[in-house]
Amino acid sequence: LADDEAPAAELVEALLASQVQCVLATTDADLAPCQYLMAYAASPCLREIFVATPLQARKAQQMLERPSCSLLWDNRTGRLADHGDGVLVTAV
Repeated sequence: LADDEAPAAELVEALLASQVQCVLATTDADLAPCQYLMAYAASPCLREIFVATPLQARKAQQMLERPSCSLLWDNRTGRLADHGDGVLVTAV
């Protein structure tokens, strides 16, 4: 990572280390949005995120048929302070 990317990478690394699930967003055959809670693992460099699901699962089929999907993590707790202090990361 470049020097100017280090603070952001540290923030992302801390967020991913503090969470056990993310939200996988896909679309179905009619392009309707679908979301799934997923466990994940990240590579040490944060360039790869790994999720596992049976190949027969609907989400796996959706990812294979329409690879444009995203993952979302956040550390919100439902408190008002989250509006200023919360961290949210999206991977496409």
